Amino acid sequence: MKTFLLIILTSLSVAALEPINIGTITATSKLVWDANTEPDLDGYNVYVDGQKVATVSTNEWPGDETKKLHGEKPVQVTAFNRAGMESDPSETILVTFRAGVPMPPKGFRIQQTVSVVSESELLPK
Repeated sequence: MKTFLLIILTSLSVAALEPINIGTITATSKLVWDANTEPDLDGYNVYVDGQKVATVSTNEWPGDETKKLHGEKPVQVTAFNRAGMESDPSETILVTFRAGVPMPPKGFRIQQTVSVVSESELLPK
């Protein structure tokens, strides 16, 4: 069984230390597989955790239907022909879905601020 990480971010706002707006970053991933070359091929069904979540006409799946999924799930694909006959499932891969989940904070540290007071401010008047 293969394990893959599929991260689908709807949007991630990025803030810098300085007060500047650098915009929004959007990242996408998709699953791809070798195309079926049979002349009567009509499409593919995508199954996540045993449930059909999508039907696609090409050999790729952007995962748009998984916006509410989170965690590691088994994914399989079947091919079907114009007569409606469906193949056996592909091998199972494990995909980690993180839809809508923010990325963990980075650069975690203690920041200290030191203020220097002049002698004249310390002496009584």
